Amino acid sequence: MILLLGFILWQTPVHASEFNFAVDFELPANQIDKNKTYINVRMEPGKTQEIPYTVFNRTDKSVTVETLIHSATTNSNGVIEYGESKSKFDETLSYDMKNLAKTVGEITVPPQSAVTETLSLKAPEKELAGVVAGGITFQEKKENVSNKSTVGVVNQFSQVKAILI
Repeated sequence: MILLLGFILWQTPVHASEFNFAVDFELPANQIDKNKTYINVRMEPGKTQEIPYTVFNRTDKSVTVETLIHSATTNSNGVIEYGESKSKFDETLSYDMKNLAKTVGEITVPPQSAVTETLSLKAPEKELAGVVAGGITFQEKKENVSNKSTVGVVNQFSQVKAILI
């Protein structure tokens, strides 16, 4: 009984892991469905468009966020993945989202503030019978921790926003 009581009273505090940042896009007028939070725009061939987004930092420390652009792929279950993939693209891939979407590589957001940047999209030169799908990944840049005495899991949180042109 005392042993059981000892286990109940001696607990290690657990802290929930969470994002240190949030991202909000200002959806453009040519957004196909205004009820969706991902980017799904109808663009004329060859045209470019700037889509603003804001990165919020609600912590008391500066946060550096990396941005990465990827083409969409499907996983082994047929589910669309908008983030980074180790898969090789098929030679029939006409348009790589990395060539159609551009943004800054890193954003440093001061404590308790926000920074606005833009995602630049360029529609393919030729009319498409379908969509080009990809995504923009936002992840906090962490300093490399190489402490051999530390054992455990280091969580890397990221937020992916789908982009459909």
